[in-house]
Amino acid sequence: REQAYWDSVYTQYRQKTLDTTKIATEIFQIGCRIAQKASLPRVVCVDHIQPLPYDKLAAFEKKIEKDSVALRKIESYKLLSLTYPYPKKTKKLESMTLRDFLLYVNSAEYDASNRADYFVYAPASGYDTNYTGVEFITSWYDRNAKIFTNILRQSDPSDKLHIVLFGSAHMLPLRHYFQMHPYFEVVELADVLK
Repeated sequence: REQAYWDSVYTQYRQKTLDTTKIATEIFQIGCRIAQKASLPRVVCVDHIQPLPYDKLAAFEKKIEKDSVALRKIESYKLLSLTYPYPKKTKKLESMTLRDFLLYVNSAEYDASNRADYFVYAPASGYDTNYTGVEFITSWYDRNAKIFTNILRQSDPSDKLHIVLFGSAHMLPLRHYFQMHPYFEVVELADVLK
């Protein structure tokens, strides 16, 4: 369903019949424009939508607020009780050029804070045999493994280039999957925009 919509948008864009002021998503603003400049026949949709268990994380946090035994147990996990190591991600697109913003959200600094979201914050949600945070991480990696598989399913061995456009939080697992695959080389955005 989503592919048919973007096929239609991209066709209209290439034919110059699309009102480009009505579509403000990165798929259009970046994906369609890059595809046209590269003379690609289409923009391929590869996302896999699946619900993430945010409700379980919220329910766990609400539950332990009133459970002093659970709180003491969680506090006994010293590494999981440390203060969050990164400041809030405060840089916003409105305050910089699109190029600078994309470089920022693809930087090592931003990547480190994203890793912390998954490997510092989420594992702290759970104790004893409760692994609520791990279930969240697993669900996130599962979704991204399916996205990666969708990219592979749309790929041909003769392809010379894949431009993967996703929200920055997706790039951590997707980058890892591509780095582990023997037929891909990951080229970082900073190297392309030099």
